[in-house]
Amino acid sequence: MRLNYIPRLTYPNFDTYGALYNWYAIQNAANITASGWHVPTVAEFATLRTYIGSNGGKLKTTGTTYWNSPNTGATDELGFHARGTGYRDSDGSFIQLKVSSYLRASNNVLGVDSASLDNGSSGFNQGVVTDNQGHCIRLMKDSTSLTHGQTGTYTGNDGKTYSTICIGTQEWMSENLKETLYRDTSIIPIVTDNTAWAALTTGARCSYNNA
Repeated sequence: MRLNYIPRLTYPNFDTYGALYNWYAIQNAANITASGWHVPTVAEFATLRTYIGSNGGKLKTTGTTYWNSPNTGATDELGFHARGTGYRDSDGSFIQLKVSSYLRASNNVLGVDSASLDNGSSGFNQGVVTDNQGHCIRLMKDSTSLTHGQTGTYTGNDGKTYSTICIGTQEWMSENLKETLYRDTSIIPIVTDNTAWAALTTGARCSYNNA
């Protein structure tokens, strides 16, 4: 067991939808990713968008377990398994579970700093979010030996293992990040209080509805 690891209780939304992270957690110099992986850039999301023809339905899980009806266009044919994670707003409130998923990028290009999916369309759009909102993260491998459709694994800083999928020439996590530690084994703090979340200027995480 890592020295700074604190065992957590079971949180259903954490287990089902992954953690929600603010911008400061992504930018922390201690690094939210393990070596060889990174939070994707806006340009890397654009590459994925081009490959799928902007058809986000190819990335979304089917049915209404993880998305509200109508879950337009969902086929999940590429094995990305996107779920409607919702997000934590800048005032600390939680909104849009099973309605939207904003995948955070590591940079900001002309105001674009994420990619978005929603239950009412098959689009895979550019997204605009704020520093104090909490969003899900899908990591990408720096360089992959896999070919399109092949699967692999990623092991996080706290020892969790995730499934991955190669789409085109990019290897992506095929589930949302649930990381609790930075690469240097320091803890990514959990912040549950709405006022405290809204005032943050440092990295933090939570699960939807703190549950």
